[in-house]
Amino acid sequence: MGAIATEYAFENLVAGEENVLAISGALKVLENPGAEYNPLYIFGPSSSGKTHLLQALRSRMDVDYPQWNILCLPAGEFLEECENAWQNSSTIELRQQLWRLDCLMIDDVHQLVQRPAALDELYHADRKSTRLN
Repeated sequence: MGAIATEYAFENLVAGEENVLAISGALKVLENPGAEYNPLYIFGPSSSGKTHLLQALRSRMDVDYPQWNILCLPAGEFLEECENAWQNSSTIELRQQLWRLDCLMIDDVHQLVQRPAALDELYHADRKSTRLN
């Protein structure tokens, strides 16, 4: 997801029936990251603003927590990272990289069901991070 475009900000989100709960959860995460809603999963129908919300959250975290190591990427890129690690026998390195993150954000996380082993990697990363917080 690289650089976040300025139009992806909380101020530009259109709150509606389909996303008001997700916006509220994201704002709670900003108040006390790692404590409440950890992990935070955002799901909903197409065009309900999930990607916009994720990028707005990332953008605000970059400002509020500049010292944090944050990774924000689409599920397809996460799958590629996992597949590369499996092919190169570097699963331990992948897990260590994920464990060093202060925040991991994956857009379209539902795509990970294509590869249950990728869900395992996410599970290990999540399990480790929730024990640390």
